[in-house]
Amino acid sequence: MISGVVNTSIEAVLRLVAFDPENAELEFDGVVDTGFSGDLTLPSALIEALGLRWLGIEVGEMADGREELFDVYSGRIMWDGEPRRVEVEAAETSPLIGMNLLLGYCLKINVVPGGTVEIGLLPMKSNN
Repeated sequence: MISGVVNTSIEAVLRLVAFDPENAELEFDGVVDTGFSGDLTLPSALIEALGLRWLGIEVGEMADGREELFDVYSGRIMWDGEPRRVEVEAAETSPLIGMNLLLGYCLKINVVPGGTVEIGLLPMKSNN
């Protein structure tokens, strides 16, 4: 189970650990964003500090319908106790945790300041 807290701005926040190419760890807070369909966004300063490898440019649709170009990088984070490779989009905002990272998980948020955020792996369905 992954745990976090709702901050005073009513954002669901998780403490994440990312790895640089030499496996040094860097901790940061990420905000769960159900309107973001990718894995993770990081500001350029964190991307630079982690030495992430650039993959290319992708088009992203903003909430107001505008399209913007984003640099995309390959990164690794600790997720549910295991290292996981993720696509990181550069965005000069607080780090955002997107729906693709939550795929296969159940998200529960007690939406009050100081409320709990719980993310648990969904049980796999059997084909029997």
